Amino acid sequence: MEIRYLLFSENGYVEPSQQDLSLPWLVAPNLPHPNLRLGDVFHTVANEIKNLIPGDLACLSNFTPLVIKSEKHGPFYHIFSIGDLWRSLFCVSIAHTTQGKNTLKEDFYNLKALRDKIGPFIPRCYGLREITMDGSTEPLLMGVFEWLDGYHELHACKAGETLYFELWSPAGYQALSQKDVLNFFKNTSKILFLCCSPDTHERLSPWTHITGDFVFNPDSTNPYQVKLTTVRGLRVWANLPSDPHLRSVYAALLWLLETLLINRVDRERGVGELLLLPPFVLKATLEVLLDECLRYQAFCTAYALLKHMDLEELRTLYEIVWDELDLNSEVERFLRDKIQDHLQDLLTLMRS
Repeated sequence: MEIRYLLFSENGYVEPSQQDLSLPWLVAPNLPHPNLRLGDVFHTVANEIKNLIPGDLACLSNFTPLVIKSEKHGPFYHIFSIGDLWRSLFCVSIAHTTQGKNTLKEDFYNLKALRDKIGPFIPRCYGLREITMDGSTEPLLMGVFEWLDGYHELHACKAGETLYFELWSPAGYQALSQKDVLNFFKNTSKILFLCCSPDTHERLSPWTHITGDFVFNPDSTNPYQVKLTTVRGLRVWANLPSDPHLRSVYAALLWLLETLLINRVDRERGVGELLLLPPFVLKATLEVLLDECLRYQAFCTAYALLKHMDLEELRTLYEIVWDELDLNSEVERFLRDKIQDHLQDLLTLMRS
């Protein structure tokens, strides 16, 4: 089988030179492995992929050539895609550090459980296993997932005081219409609700899903335009009341407040300054949550309470939300600075 390696770069995918393949493998950005080279890891991916997706070897053998692309280094693991020159089918994540391996393992099992629960909004999970490599004293952890071909990150951008939205892809930045942006945020809200359990009160903490863990395919014929690629922060609110009815209403109240705020926060182009997105994003989120949540009595009661709260009552509840979000100092300062604007927008929408 002919195999080609490609590297992701600012100019798209490029074929690595022998010098590139001899460079130390980065186990995380700016963290080179002491012994392993990039070429070693490419070769290992090529050899190990057949052990993790045996049922799909037939389709891999049809690829001429089989293309393995080094996509990016996250803080926890290195991501590769596998396919041909035109599309990718599989995502391979390789972790080296203890934190990276624990994170990859958590991601894999959380995604697998949610795939069983909500289906195609979540990528398929094919396999997870430790691998050994000459030159590494510690085994690596490799996970294989479905590669979401045609899906890309969506982020807010600024030109002076003008805020607009772009879809980021290897071909470059693509400006999106407001209709596309509304579809994106309505779908992220729906997925967050589907991942929430009104019975156990377990939910995804949305803050971990703002800067690129949701991806978007703007094709209007696609019934699943938004998908969730990473699942961390599965948790239940602390200090919920012991009474079952009050417990459900209080959990629903906090979840609504959390999601309504966090779903309108982004970083410029995913990496820059924090931004509070315009009221139309909040409106789209609120509309979806009303459609989805009001099928449950606890959420109906929670929303009725929200509509009758004043500014200070809402601000007090947000203090509880922030305590549970594990915010760093930069994010907490930003949210505290913007909370007045957010609450005014929210009150205006709920009362209109």
